[in-house]
Amino acid sequence: MLWDRGTWEPHPEFEDIEICLRKGILRFTPYGEKLKGGWVLARTNREASRPVWTLSKLADSFAETSTDQCLLEEQPNSIRSGRTMEEIVRDWTRPRNKYGRQTELFGEL
Repeated sequence: MLWDRGTWEPHPEFEDIEICLRKGILRFTPYGEKLKGGWVLARTNREASRPVWTLSKLADSFAETSTDQCLLEEQPNSIRSGRTMEEIVRDWTRPRNKYGRQTELFGEL
């Protein structure tokens, strides 16, 4: 599923992205069709064998939704196909021509 698309930029004090990721924190602003405003990507476990990262929304004018629902609940569909994950899985697993199924899912690339 293509859930969102757009561009992003780091906050001014986080412009050296490589250093920020090594330190385990990056503040940035996405300019997506769904995600907007300030966000923080933070590593939560420095000592583990695999890093665990969390993505958190900063409190700003984009933090509130019109329905007070989670953005994933409010806008669950793919921005490319308009379908839900359940519809994508259903269409992918439906027995029929594999090429036709891939074309339907990914469209004209």
